[in-house]
Amino acid sequence: MEHKILIAGFGGQGVLLMGQLLCYGAFAERKKVLMLPSYGGQQRGGTSNCTVIISDEDIGSPSVRHYDTIVAMNEPSYKLFRKSLKSGGHILVNSSLVKVTRAMDENAVSVPISELSREAGSEKTANIVMLGALAAECGMVGKAFVQEAVKQLLGRKKPDMLGCNLDALDAGYSVIEKTHGKE
Repeated sequence: MEHKILIAGFGGQGVLLMGQLLCYGAFAERKKVLMLPSYGGQQRGGTSNCTVIISDEDIGSPSVRHYDTIVAMNEPSYKLFRKSLKSGGHILVNSSLVKVTRAMDENAVSVPISELSREAGSEKTANIVMLGALAAECGMVGKAFVQEAVKQLLGRKKPDMLGCNLDALDAGYSVIEKTHGKE
C-alpha cells in the first residue's frame, strides 16, 4: 500500500516540519518514506509545500500527479492544489484560514487549527494539530510512532513545549475521529 500526501501553506506555518515528523514516524514503523520539500526564497510568508510518500514497499518514483491526501494550511494552497487530489481522496483544510465546507467540497475535512492549538496551550502548535489530523486521516502511520517522533525531535528542541505539542497532536487525531464517527 502506498499513500501520497501533499502538505502546503505559507512559509513559517511548519509545513516542512509536519512532513519531517510524519516521515520519522513512518520510518520508525519500518515503512518506506520519501519527502520532497519545496519552498520559496522567503523564510516566512512565501509558499511552502512538501510531498510525502509512505509505502509498505519500495517507492518507484518521487513524481506525483495526484495525491491521496492534501493538507491546505491557507487559502492559496487550497486553490492551487485542490485539482491535484485523487478521486475519493481528502483535503484537510485549516478552517481558521480556509473557508471551505463539505457542502462546498465533498472532499474537504475542516480542522479548526487556531481554536485547537489555543486549547492545547499555544498557537505555535497549529502545525502539530494538523499533523495529528493528517496522520489519522491517511492511516499509514500509527499514533504511537508519530507521538514518538514528536517527542524525539521537538522534545529535544523545545522541551518546555512538549506537553503542548502532544496535546495538539491528540486534538488533531480527535477531529478526524469525530469526523468519521469513531468517538
